[in-house]
Amino acid sequence: MKGTSYFLKRDFLALKMHSSKPVIRGFFLVLFLIISFQSVGQDFFFRQYTIEDGLPTSNVYDIGQDKRGLLWFGTELGLTSFDGQTFRNYTMEDGLPNNTVAEISIDYRDRIWLYTFSDKISYLENGKGKIIEDEILANFRSSYIQNSADSSIWIFRVNNLDKGSGRPSLRIDQKGNMRLMPDYRATNMSRLFDLTDSVQLLANLHNFIYYKDLHATDSIDAGPGISNRYCVEFQNALICPSYNYLDSRYFIYKFNPHSRKKSTLLSGYESMFQDNLLQQVFVDKNENLWLLLADKLLYFIMEGEEVVEVNELLNNKKPSSIFEDDEGSIWVSTEGDGVFQIVSPEIGFLDVNETLSGPLIRSMCTDSTGNIYLGYTNGKIDVLSPDLKLQKTYSVGSARVVDIYLSRDKIYVLTDNTFIRLYKDGNYKVLSRFTQPLKHLNIKDDDIYLFSYNILKQQSKDQDFIELDYPLNYRIYTSHFINDSTLWLGTTTGLYVYDLINESYIGLLHPEIAADVRSIVVQNDSTYWISTMGHGIFQYNISSQKLRSISREDGLPGNLCQDMIYQDGYLWVGTSKGLCRINLRTNQFDSFNSFHGLSSDQLMYLGISGNRLLAANEHGINSIPLEIREQYDPPKFFIESVRVNSQRKEIDDLRELHHKQQNISIDLKGISLKSNGNIQYAYQLMGYDRSWVYSKSGQVNYSGLPPGKYTFTARAKGESTYWSRPVSFSFVIATPWWKKGWFWILLGLALVSIIGLIVLGIYRGIKRSIQIRKKLVESQLTALRAQMNPHFMFNALSSIQEFINLNNPRKANDYLAHFASLIRKILENSGKEFIPFPEELEMLNLYLKLEKMRLYGELDYDIEVAPKIRPENLRIPSMVIQPYVENAVKHGLFHKKGPKKLQVQFEILDEDHLLCTVIDNGIGRSRSGEIQANAQKRRKSYGTRVTQQRLALLNRYGAAPLSVEFEDLESPSGTIVRLIIPVKHS
Repeated sequence: MKGTSYFLKRDFLALKMHSSKPVIRGFFLVLFLIISFQSVGQDFFFRQYTIEDGLPTSNVYDIGQDKRGLLWFGTELGLTSFDGQTFRNYTMEDGLPNNTVAEISIDYRDRIWLYTFSDKISYLENGKGKIIEDEILANFRSSYIQNSADSSIWIFRVNNLDKGSGRPSLRIDQKGNMRLMPDYRATNMSRLFDLTDSVQLLANLHNFIYYKDLHATDSIDAGPGISNRYCVEFQNALICPSYNYLDSRYFIYKFNPHSRKKSTLLSGYESMFQDNLLQQVFVDKNENLWLLLADKLLYFIMEGEEVVEVNELLNNKKPSSIFEDDEGSIWVSTEGDGVFQIVSPEIGFLDVNETLSGPLIRSMCTDSTGNIYLGYTNGKIDVLSPDLKLQKTYSVGSARVVDIYLSRDKIYVLTDNTFIRLYKDGNYKVLSRFTQPLKHLNIKDDDIYLFSYNILKQQSKDQDFIELDYPLNYRIYTSHFINDSTLWLGTTTGLYVYDLINESYIGLLHPEIAADVRSIVVQNDSTYWISTMGHGIFQYNISSQKLRSISREDGLPGNLCQDMIYQDGYLWVGTSKGLCRINLRTNQFDSFNSFHGLSSDQLMYLGISGNRLLAANEHGINSIPLEIREQYDPPKFFIESVRVNSQRKEIDDLRELHHKQQNISIDLKGISLKSNGNIQYAYQLMGYDRSWVYSKSGQVNYSGLPPGKYTFTARAKGESTYWSRPVSFSFVIATPWWKKGWFWILLGLALVSIIGLIVLGIYRGIKRSIQIRKKLVESQLTALRAQMNPHFMFNALSSIQEFINLNNPRKANDYLAHFASLIRKILENSGKEFIPFPEELEMLNLYLKLEKMRLYGELDYDIEVAPKIRPENLRIPSMVIQPYVENAVKHGLFHKKGPKKLQVQFEILDEDHLLCTVIDNGIGRSRSGEIQANAQKRRKSYGTRVTQQRLALLNRYGAAPLSVEFEDLESPSGTIVRLIIPVKHS
């Protein structure tokens, strides 16, 4: 509900009246003292925020919370937000009409409406103040502001001159339309309540006015001389703090707006606020009542309309407003002391440094009635009632009180060096003194055992303590008697078994419990629990000798465990990371720490008083309901801002970014006011991060992100163990046009086209060059053949002439016929580079026939083709063999005396070559050379030269090489020519 503004509290001071009857005032004072002593309960753990923590001033007037979880404070130096860690202040420089913000109201759009000294109607939205300027507001000055169920804003104008008549109110609907409401005439302390969708109730200073469809229908007088003080909703009705002018007293009553009946609340407790200005009544979510007085705060724990317990808080402070946040914490603003946070109204706290005898608690135990015994380091012992009220104090010296033991009606105390008995009348007696430091006390029947680095035993009160055999020399912090013969010793190195009958050490109970043992708790006859400092806790079954280990991985808050308590199926464990409650039936672990309202996470001593658990550390005691529920609420979490290349962007504008927008900065905000700023974040950028990234900082930066599709997901966790729901958004960094697929396809096509054109050009150039060279070679070959053919024709015509001169016309005619056939073949093939092999054989045969006729039959020749050769499938270079055959006839055989033999043999050399062998039995190349040398003096020979040039051309530009090899025969004389001829297959 709303807090009390500074100005209206000032009105309270003006309206406050004092009783003129001292007898009545004295009676109320006595009654107040009696009630305070009997019913005022425990204190609470407070967090205080002041200027040192970031508040702009210690004068804070009002509190509110927006949907994101941010807390807002109206102060005398501006409007301040708080996220659980950081304060941020807004002033006139941000658009506020005035820096003194006395009252705030937050609407459904998270606009913070302000009531300031300027009286101008204004609000803060997105960090900017806005003043509403309109003709309808020319003579209107705001006083206080409320929201209604239909999300309308109501602004009431009131002052001390209204005298109950009131002034018209201003209504601003969701669309921003403003309208003066003449029927809604508010006065000081007015509050508007929505009863149904169409029915409203205005609780005014002296009466209640009903409205239907925005028109007044009826009113009820509060009573003679009654002035209401800020009515609030309570149990489907209203409760109103009121002042009766007739008898000058404050009281609280309940008004049911439906039945229109009234009843008195807190009857008998009026003296607690009778002489103190009652400013405000606040109802929390559990329907407990909080009363703001001028210099303190009263907390009434209720069951229906009955008071269960009263707590008096913040004495000598000046509370100005009270508020309950979304996590259940209570916030109290003050004038002069900043803001106080009660983390949990369920968990009480007693600070021994401020209210009790000791600086540090060293031991604690409780008796059967719930009384609490606290031993301190200064030798004092306080006895507290179950509601944490001090009953008595013992002072037993200056040594530390290390253990307190309650045995039937006896109370024993162990200090560092003394064994003491306490008496209920406040006296004590030192029973024994020791030189060695003592750590632990235990009693079995009438036998008393003291433990330190050794074991001391006293069998009766008249005997001295004797030292038992204990060879370990390990410090003993706890012990437990299993039966008459067995004692367990919890030491700094493990849990050991001791034989009481033989008074001798046996050994370790279990090798896994080799740790610093601090407490042993019995669950039943066979099941025991052992706590350790560093290894969590162990469950041990004596019957089965089975051991179960429980550590942080299993659900414990921490592995440093000190004290334990078992009750009704629950095991409570005090750890260095908070309190753990284990339901042994369901194996459910519930954890409680400073997030839930404990003064500290370090818990050393546990006890039970009534229906509350006591959890203490060195500085104080937390009182916790046994039925407390673990809070599962994670922080409120949202993405505060996103910046792209240092420019702020809305998330909706991030769907597709330019390829140069590669630097993304994200500000995460998790708000948990209980976690005291301890927020952990987890985030992941799908498409970039391989796994979750964990950080205490809410700032996330990505630089140089490559083009692609991304999804950013983040969540937050406070002091509780639960993560918030993940928040995510997606975006795409566009691929630059030169990296897109279509560009690379076009570029590839262009490159292929260019390369193709280049290759094609090169190919065409090479082809033209080859064609040119081929034509050149063909022309050269043709020219050579042209040179060669006349040479042959000259020799043939000479032979014909010789036949004619010898008067042998028949032979001349035969010769001429063969010559004509040969000439025709030569002419047919003269333009061809390759001719069919049979054509070459036929021309070779015609030529040799002519030569045989010219030599008058003396030439004996033979042309042999190997059987594997299929002449019809081969083509060979034209006129290549004939010159070598002609040389053999002209130069080898022509000058030979006697038989002239010539053999031409063809064999397959490989797939692409034939071996042609020309063998003659002529005079040989040496003798032939001499004859030619003489003949060249008379004429020039072309045959050999032309043949060599033709072979060189064929080898240079031909498809396959052509080679010639000569071999001279000595006896008989002759020449062998081996000619390798390239062939083509048809």
